[in-house]
Order: sequence, then C-alpha cells, then structure tokens
Amino acid sequence: MHKRSFSSALSRIFIFLLPAVFISCSDNSTGPGRIVPPPPTPTWKLLITSRNLTGVWSLSEDDVFITGSRGTIVRCSGNDRITMDSGTQENLHAVWGTSSLDLFAVGDNGTIIHWDGYTWEPMPVSYSHHIYGIWGSAPDNVYAVGEGGIVLHYDGYDWVTASTAASRDLYGIWGGSAEEIFIVGDESTILRYHDNTWDETSTLIKRRLWAVWGSSPGEVFAVGEAGHIIRFNGTSWEPMANLILEDLRGVSGTSPSNVFAVGDHGTIIRYNGEDWAPAAYLSSQLLMGVQANADNTIYAVGYMGEIDYYDGQGWWNTPDARSQHLFSIWSSSPSNIYAAGENGAIIHYDGSNWSSIATGGTEDLWDIWGDSGEKVYFTGEVSLQYDGSAWDTLKMEEDWMYHSLWGVAEDDLYAVGPFGIILHYNGSLWQKMYSPTQEWLYGIWGSAANDLYAVGCGGTILHYSGESWQESDEKPTAKCLYAIWGNSGNDIFAAGQGGSLVHYDGTGWEPMESHTRRDLYGIWGTSRSDVFAVGQYGRIIRYDGSSWAVQDSGTGQNLRAVWGNSSADIYAAGSNGTILHYSLD
Repeated sequence: MHKRSFSSALSRIFIFLLPAVFISCSDNSTGPGRIVPPPPTPTWKLLITSRNLTGVWSLSEDDVFITGSRGTIVRCSGNDRITMDSGTQENLHAVWGTSSLDLFAVGDNGTIIHWDGYTWEPMPVSYSHHIYGIWGSAPDNVYAVGEGGIVLHYDGYDWVTASTAASRDLYGIWGGSAEEIFIVGDESTILRYHDNTWDETSTLIKRRLWAVWGSSPGEVFAVGEAGHIIRFNGTSWEPMANLILEDLRGVSGTSPSNVFAVGDHGTIIRYNGEDWAPAAYLSSQLLMGVQANADNTIYAVGYMGEIDYYDGQGWWNTPDARSQHLFSIWSSSPSNIYAAGENGAIIHYDGSNWSSIATGGTEDLWDIWGDSGEKVYFTGEVSLQYDGSAWDTLKMEEDWMYHSLWGVAEDDLYAVGPFGIILHYNGSLWQKMYSPTQEWLYGIWGSAANDLYAVGCGGTILHYSGESWQESDEKPTAKCLYAIWGNSGNDIFAAGQGGSLVHYDGTGWEPMESHTRRDLYGIWGTSRSDVFAVGQYGRIIRYDGSSWAVQDSGTGQNLRAVWGNSSADIYAAGSNGTILHYSLD
C-alpha cells in the first residue's frame, strides 16, 4: 500500500516537474549569460575581373577552349563565349585534349585539371611548382612541363616524373607521335624524346624559347625572346630570319608553309614556306597562345581577354566581353542578369554561368533597361533591343553617345546624353525632345510617366512633368551628377563627382555627406534606408537611412554601375570586366 502510494505520488511529481524542465531549457536559450550571435551580414565578393588568356586548344572552329588567369576557362562555340567552372583560382597556362570530352589544363602550383565532358576535376600530382605546357598523343599518354625542368607523364592512371637531364624552366611541348616529342625552355633548352630516350640539344644563341610546334618530326618550329625563331629539319636546329624583334609566345600552323607565331604588342606573323612576315595587327595586347586548325581557322589569345580570329579570309578581333570595361548592370531576377560595356560587350548570367553574348556590333553600350526581362534595351553609341532570341538595332534620330536609359514601358523609353540631348522612344522611333540645358546629362530615373528626373554636369537637375522638361532652380551641388535613383517620387538620390550626393524629399534637394571624395558613378537601393553608391577605385558606400558609410569592396577597379534583386543580392560592375556580388555567401 505504501509502495503504490509512493509510486503514484512520484508519478504526479514527475508529471508536474516535466513541463518545468522544458520551460527552463527554453528560457535558458535566451536567458541571461546566453551569447546570441548577431545575424550574418552580406559582404562583397569579386565574381569576375579582367582575365589574361594564355592557352588555346581546339579541333574545330565550333569548339574552342581557352585558359587564363585565376582559373579562367572560356569555351567558344560559334558566337557564344561561355565561362566554365574550372574549380580552381590558380592561373592556367595551357590546355590540350584528345576530344572535347577529354581535356587537360595545367597551371600554377602544380595544378592539373581534367574535363570529361561534364565537369573539370583536379588531378592528384606530387609536384607543387608551376606547370606551363601540356601535350599528349592519347588519353593515356600525356606530358606536362614546367619549372625546374620538370617533365610529368600521365599513363591513364597517375602522373609521374619522367627522367630527363633538364634543370631549367620548360614552357612549351609538342609531339609528332608518341615516339617523337619536343620540349623547349630557358636559355634555348630543347629536349627531344627519340628512340625511347630524352636528349638535350644545345643551340648557339641562348634565348628563352616559349613555344614549339611542328607539322611533322622533320618540320618543327620553336619561337622565343626578341623574335628568335629556330627550325628543326629532322637532323639539326637552324635559326630563321625574322625582322620582328618582339618576344614570340606561341606558334602553330596547318602545314610547313602556313605557320603562325604570336607575341608581344599584338604581334601576329606568318611563315609562307619562304619568309616570315606580319600577318595582322589588331591590338597592342600581349598575345600568349595560338591554335591553327586544318580548316584554316586560327585563334590567337592574350592579355585583357584578347581573342583574335582568322576565318580563312581575314583576321577579326573578338575581345572577351568579361575583360572589357563594363558601364551598366541590370537584372529582372537572380537568374537573369545583364552587364554591358565597351566594344559592344554584353555578359549574361542565367543563374549558373556568366556568358558573353555576341550582337555583331562593337559600339560602346552605357546603360540597360527592361521591365520584365522579356525585352531588354541597351543604349550607348547605338540602341539595341533584345527579346531573348534576336537582336534589333533601333534607329536614333541623333547619333550621339547616350549615357543613361529609363522607361515606363516598352513603348515609352527615355535616353539622355551630351549637350543636354534627350530622346524619347515610342515603340518604333527614337525622337528628340526639347531640353532646357546644354549640359551633359548622365543619369535618368522616374517614378511614373509624368515624373522623370535627369541629372548632369554643373549640378544640373531636370524634371519632366509629362508635358515638358524644366530645369530645377535648386542646385545643391555645382559638380557633375552621374547617376540617379529613387525609392519613390518623394525620395530620390543622385551621386556624382568628388563624392557629391544630393537627396530630394518631395519638397527640395539637399546635399548629403558621403564620407568619400572619390567620383561616384552608380547608385541603387532597395528602400530609403538601404541605398548603395559605387565609384572610383572600387569605392562603395551604403546609406542606412541616417548616414553613409564606406564598405570594403575588395577591388581597386573603377565601379560604374550597381543593381540588385534584394538587400542581400546586389551586383556592381566596372572596369576590366569587374563584377562584384553582395550577398550572405
């Protein structure tokens, strides 16, 4: 009896105390002494910046792979330029493969990665120095060369060190077969694999040799410093006459009488079987690699995203858009982002990849506008419309450089430019509007069809009521204003020269303290308490509703534009292809 009563009482006590235990645990999670970490804050991360392209490989003009700095791999197919995820940030110097489903790329700090048609994957290598060249005769017979005379061999399973007498840095490799291979490097180092052994050959002129290529083991060309070119005839190496004294970095051809070499200051020269002569001059960029195909298509690649292309008829310059100066950025969603800039550069992000879009034009593009993403408009030296599949050039009444674009709808767009020019697009034509100023106009924004603002030099502020443009009597700054954005018609910000910032509260314009003296080129926000301005030398400042504060951008490149999808998903774009992302990641 006592036992049953004790058990019953204990049960009642336990049932009574159990909620208290849970309540106590719950209370302790937020109680005194509990350290609650602050919520994560977004930070700026560099996504893209200018890339130096160093290696190129292809089997046809329709599928070209290009390697470069900071893990860059660009795949060119027709007019498309797709940035591939290489999985590394190391500089990549060369690429070679047996097919578009079996490629190898090599780079700094012992980096070797392999493409299987789906992903780039790192390959284990017990070598930690820079690797500069790669070539093979089959998927299970691949060689890579690099610093300190290293020669690595891949047998389909592992990379192992090949035994050679070389001790100087090696840069280029080419073979006519698995039994006949040539490697070149510092101080005219030449290795030849022949009769199952590696032999080192010496030349009289001690110059650095950067690259080697041949049409057969008896017709091999090596190029290097100060225009140095030597030729192997099957027995010995002999110097070749060349009037170009620039360093030559790459060599490739289709036959002994059709060989191309590229190098410093945009040098492209061709050997026709008798003489070397200039073939083209498309830019002053340093060219690092060249690939010639049997169909007589040739790609030359170099610094600042330079891509030069020969189609059998002539040379064309098709610079990689991701290394051009970008002036604008716009998005309709996190998976539909456009950036545009000099030389007709347009980059698109689809949620996974940043890809170059070729329009066929080379005119600078300064601004982008769209309402739903179905139709997107670009303006600058030309006006373009893109519907997701086709590009149309829109005729403009005045041929100027238009700096800014804003619209109410697809048939109601406005563009501003030099000398106070303002154009209106009605869905079919761009027509000039009356402007009350001769000052250059750089920015335009509106809250409605009858409430538009344009800003420009001399602190110029214009307002459009739906009937006419009028210049504001208020000038809170005398400096050039380059950009404008508003949260509403009663809450507008404009930014410009020397860190100048002005704000409109519905009754008047007032200057703001920006805490920077650097030029501000772009401004955008999500609300009146969350506004970003970007500008000179990587400057980014943010307004929290009470004051502006400088943020760490992580770059020194000029930032020209800023746009976002939310307060934690913002992009900034600028010089040399720079794109930054502000997010929690």
